[in-house]
This record gives sequence, structure tokens and C-alpha cells, in this order.
Amino acid sequence: MSTAPATFATWQTDTSAYPVGPWNATYWTSSSGPSGSFSGPGFVNSPGPQLYWIPSTVGEFIQWSGTADVLIENGSQMIWLTSQGTLNGASYVWLEPTRRVGDWLDCAPVAASPVVVGPSFTGGGAGFSMGSFQFTSHDSASSLTSITLAASGSGDDATAFSEIGLFVDANANGSFDPGIDPRFGQVYSAYPSDNGSQTFNDALNFTPGQTQTLLIVAKLNGPAPAPGGRTFHTTVTAINASGGPHSGLPTAAINGVQIADWPFMAILRGATAIPSGSVDTVAGVNAGSPNSLTYAITNTGTAPLVLTGTPVVVVAAGVNISTLNVTSGPANVLAPSSSTSFTLEFTVPGQGAFDITISIAGNDPTQNPYTWSVAGTATSAPTGSTGDTPGGNDGGGCAGFPSPSTSPQSALLVVFALIALLKRRAGHRKA
Repeated sequence: MSTAPATFATWQTDTSAYPVGPWNATYWTSSSGPSGSFSGPGFVNSPGPQLYWIPSTVGEFIQWSGTADVLIENGSQMIWLTSQGTLNGASYVWLEPTRRVGDWLDCAPVAASPVVVGPSFTGGGAGFSMGSFQFTSHDSASSLTSITLAASGSGDDATAFSEIGLFVDANANGSFDPGIDPRFGQVYSAYPSDNGSQTFNDALNFTPGQTQTLLIVAKLNGPAPAPGGRTFHTTVTAINASGGPHSGLPTAAINGVQIADWPFMAILRGATAIPSGSVDTVAGVNAGSPNSLTYAITNTGTAPLVLTGTPVVVVAAGVNISTLNVTSGPANVLAPSSSTSFTLEFTVPGQGAFDITISIAGNDPTQNPYTWSVAGTATSAPTGSTGDTPGGNDGGGCAGFPSPSTSPQSALLVVFALIALLKRRAGHRKA
């Protein structure tokens, strides 16, 4: 009997299978078995009475086959059993399940946990895989020519995406490898509406028995990026391929991706972003005098950013640094979209290259600690840096006496100048 609906009445037993034990004809019947009611083709002895078959030796069997033009799941929608009762207390016998025949593809989602990404990691680069499906050919070679994806989840599929595509997992490693995995079909910037559908057209060839995986690759940095907590799922709702009908289309969405409520630390000096791991090159640093830099710490994530270090900002002097301090220290907790700042004061004792390392620990799961370097080349202070106006004078008409820092050679020159002046004045008096 069959668990299939009444439309399965198109079943035709192969004429070469008769007689099947004592039976010589097939008819459509309904009956009850150990697991409930069943409808399907049964065997009769026509025109004689109903008969039963009892094996006479171990290993004896009867065999039959047939076909129907109904799309069924392989081994799951029809199974043969002895439904007309048992003889002398015998048990019901469940027989061989049905199997699909012909040229067809089976499609099934690859089971996986949802991909969890932070708000700042939803796009860029080549995108990321948000789920995959496997296609398996059976009796014959076939060619997959189109796949329709339907979106679901709590995120807005019409505004959150900037790119949606399908890629063939060429090296069968279960992950997306740009430059290795070829694209299947078009690239779309979004779904036409929230929970909408897109169809991808291409040609992917299968040999008999071959399994290939297709990856759903996306960028979720569209015109209205999804906030934390939103989910994006996908279902394959239709495929087209050469040959007969195709089965196994999933009715449940794969887990897809979830946007996490994460903090995300960003550092700026003025309007310039300083990525973690980078070098902030500083110009205009004077050797022998104090210098200062102010940095802003911003939480661009969707959860509070907690700075956990003690001290909050850890600094380490590299080459050519004599003093190094952090003033106006930052706050320890930053709400989403809020900022705090700190000032770095340092002295470079001599001309030449210098460097400093800065590190900030926190609960940003992707940048902990957040570290960068400050580097540059110090030069001597320009003329007039002690307060004199460059190119001007101190307002007096005579040269002053040398300061204690003046070199001995300069002092001797001044003395000689005074002696010469006195001689000239003495000569004028004699005249």
C-alpha cells in the first residue's frame, strides 16, 4: 500500500512482473495498517478469490515493479506492506520502499548554525557565506539551469543587502573562497521586497551520482543596514534542470545570518580613522620640547563598549622618547554611538625617528586589544621658538652681553669689539 494521495492511482505494475505470487492484477484500494490508513495499488487474483502468499523456505521471495508519473520523495512517500491482515498471528511485513527513477536532481539545505556577524562586519570585500544547499544527481547526467531563492527573517531584505549571489563550492570545503569558487548566475543588489525572491540563471552540469554545493554569498551593508538582532534566512523554492521533475526542495529556511548586538571600537585623530594594527604617522614634532596628540574613542556598535584595561590606555615608549604620559583619560563605558577622548603627551629628546605604541583593551570581540603605533621624525625647533618673532629684533640699539649659555668664542668676539670701540673713542679725544 502507499501513503501517497489518491492521485497516485496512475501506478502501473509492470506486466512482466505477473504473476506476483498468486496475484495477476493490480487495483486501487484503501485499507488500514499498523500505522494508520493507507491508499494505493494492491494485488488481486482476478476473477478468483483473494489469496495470500506464504513462503515455503527461508529466503524465498516474490518480486514486482511498476511506475507512476507522480513526484515523490525518495523512499519517504510510498512503502509496500501487508495490509490485509495476518495469518496465524504473523506480523505485518514492511517491504522495500519506492525509489525514484529517471533524470532528476535532489536539493537539500546543508545543516548549520546561523552565521553571527557584528554590525561592522556585514559587508565589504567579497562578502560572506550565509548558508548553502547541496544538489545531487541520480540515474543520469543533468544540468541545473536556474535556482529561485526566497528571503525570510526579521531583517528588511529590500534595504539591508548591497549584494546577493550564488557560488559553486568548487573545492568542496564548505566555505566561500573568492577567486576559486565560480559564480552561478546573476549578482543582485537586493531582493525586490522584504521576504521577496530572486531567480539565478546559469548552467551547472552533473554527472550521474554527483553532489555539488552552492553557497549563498551576501553583503549586508545596503542603504539601510540592519541593526543588531535582525536575522536573514533563505529558502530554495524552485529549480529548473534538464530531464524530468526534481525533488527534495526544502520547505524550511536555512538558518542564514544573524546580526549580533556587538560593541565596535573606532579610534580617530581629528577626522582621520586609525585602524587597529596601523601606524599613525605624525608630522611637525619638535625635538626637545613637549608635544601632544588627542585621540577620540567611538563605539560604532550596537551594544555598550566597556574599556577594561588598567590603566585604560596603555602606552609604551619606543626609540627616541624621553617622557610619555596620558592626560585627560577616557571614560570606561561608552554607549552605542558615543565617544570619549584622551591626550597623549610626549617629548622627543633629539632629532630623528621616534615611535610609541598605544593599546586599549575592551569587550569588542573582534579588536581586543585595539593597538596602534605613533611614529614620525622630530626636527629642531624653528628660529624664534623661545618667543622672539622670526626675523625681528628685541627693540634695543646695542648688542647685549652674552648669556651664560653663550659659547666662549662668542664672548671673546664681543670683548674684542668693545676694545676696538674704546680705541676709536680715545683717538677722537686726542684729535
